[in-house]
Amino acid sequence: MTLENWEIDFPQPSSKCDVSIIVCAFNKWEYTLKCLSAICKSLAQNISSVEVILVDDASTDRSHEVFSTIRGLKYVSNITNRGFLQSANVGAAYATGEFILFLNNDTEPIGNWIDPLVRRARSSERIGAVGSKLIYPDGSLQEAGGIIFHDASGWNYGKHANSKDPSFNYPRKVDFCSGASLLVRRSNWIELGGFDERYIPAYYEDTDFCFQLRSRELEVWFEPLSLVLHHEGISHGTDESAGLKSYQLANKEKFYQKWQELLKKQPEPDATRIQFAARSNYQRRVLLIDYQIPTPDQDSGSLRIFEIMRSLIDSKQHVTFLPENGLKMSGYCEKLQEIGVEVLWGNERELTRLIAERADSFDVVWISRPGPARHFFKNLKELLPNVPIIYDTVDLHFQRVRRQSQLKDSGVSYADSLRVEIDELDIISRSAAVVAVSEVEKKLLNERSSTLIRVIGNVHRQVPSTTSLYSRSDLLFVGGFAHQPNEDAVGWFIEDIFPLVIKSLPNCRLRIVGSKVPQWLLGLQHSNIDVIGWVENVDEIYLKSRLSIAPLRYGAGVKGKVGESLSMSTPMVVTDIAAEGLFLEDTKHALIANHPEDFAKAIIKLMTDDSLWTTISTNGKKHIEEKFGVSALNNSLSELLKIVKPLEPQWL
Repeated sequence: MTLENWEIDFPQPSSKCDVSIIVCAFNKWEYTLKCLSAICKSLAQNISSVEVILVDDASTDRSHEVFSTIRGLKYVSNITNRGFLQSANVGAAYATGEFILFLNNDTEPIGNWIDPLVRRARSSERIGAVGSKLIYPDGSLQEAGGIIFHDASGWNYGKHANSKDPSFNYPRKVDFCSGASLLVRRSNWIELGGFDERYIPAYYEDTDFCFQLRSRELEVWFEPLSLVLHHEGISHGTDESAGLKSYQLANKEKFYQKWQELLKKQPEPDATRIQFAARSNYQRRVLLIDYQIPTPDQDSGSLRIFEIMRSLIDSKQHVTFLPENGLKMSGYCEKLQEIGVEVLWGNERELTRLIAERADSFDVVWISRPGPARHFFKNLKELLPNVPIIYDTVDLHFQRVRRQSQLKDSGVSYADSLRVEIDELDIISRSAAVVAVSEVEKKLLNERSSTLIRVIGNVHRQVPSTTSLYSRSDLLFVGGFAHQPNEDAVGWFIEDIFPLVIKSLPNCRLRIVGSKVPQWLLGLQHSNIDVIGWVENVDEIYLKSRLSIAPLRYGAGVKGKVGESLSMSTPMVVTDIAAEGLFLEDTKHALIANHPEDFAKAIIKLMTDDSLWTTISTNGKKHIEEKFGVSALNNSLSELLKIVKPLEPQWL
């Protein structure tokens, strides 16, 4: 190998950077050069500022000649050979970064591999270390996080499996990650004194460091978006009876002696229970099923279940999500994976097989809506007979159908609503607990069922209001049109209410935002109406609007659009149906009206009375924060999971 084609030029070291990358090497200069070249090429795809530190452990080949002249490289040369562990500690002493990233010299990092590690570490103060997804040169998986069993033996989760399997492509809490690519906070590194020198010269020092973090209630995470190719065994070989590799068995015993009390809580070394072992350090393992992968930017039901899953993850529960329709839904699947949800997809047979294979890995099943419940209930009872099932109504379907049947020419009869009610009550009777979205619906269910009912409503994360009253204008309607009550509401408003508003406020405009806009609305010709359709983020539109409307004539559940608008300080005019379950007081939190004339008068009042607008804007935001904020959701979920009596945690 010649050096002419290897142009490596690192950024000049500064007094402070985001990440200090430490590579330790002894001989094998060709692999080290490939590693450094891969780091250099990747820097253009990462925004994190870095310094690269190479510790040459007294190599006897061309290493000094090759590396001592590379521009921007912090080159440290040991006088005598000290082994990996001490070389890593030496390299860390030269680090200036917020994070230290240890990288084996027989690796080749790929593309945007640094930023995902940094983002994950910064996402929570609880996270003390983050490891990359390691793959072999043939593309198969080497490691998606590590498992430690109670006898101190370890396993690389997913070894030799398909690296694209969804089981290995979501971030999650793990026992340890290999030091082949491991990011740690420098402050934690200094506090813990680096790698424990009882493991000199190498092996188990990375696992021990991860256990030290965990013993201090810090977490170790696997990050699949950080991809590193690893030529395993180049440095130390693979024979555990010879050379440095022989220290692996000796250091396993040292590790066992140091951590034997905590190791008692680790899983048994059982090859048939690897799926359980890989998730054993969560408090509970929740299987969540809905009709499809949530689309939180399109409908409030999706936003609610997305926030429920995020809250479960934040409270140390593991979540596996299965969509009834079996579709991956690119873009939305990745949003779930990003927050730490395992998403599995496939046809009905494949989903049933996946549940069967994980039968010992679930403590609780959460299933949403009547359709998925009917579809999966029988299999769930057979495959998971001892696992409690929580049925989430999302909204009471029979209540929505019953109200629809009361509208003229709706095409829905009272008998239709009775059939839906019988179906829903049957599902409820077979559940360990039921989730309603409002006290109103809880009361309806308590009159019809003896099953335990708990309320978990919508959740709204507060968005700071960045616009003043005087920079806002016009009306806003937000709602996905796949949900029929929204289409009915807009049609009623345009035909019966808006003409009354325009008569008093001729320049008033209505903006309509939502997915799956019907053709009649897309073709609407009205000088005062803008049909915008779906937008990825509605925050800016809310913050530019004087007020929003929810003229719903039928429906059920708690309306996400109402809480969303009020959480952004945008006052509303709503019907009783739209306000249901939100504990709104008329003229305090919103204006409530049910007839066209009254609805129009309320809009005109809020459009012209600045004092009233300010009062409702302030009160509405505060009300939603208190009743439907993240803390309220966390408390409700915690109480519910206590009731269904999940398994005791393996190790927090």
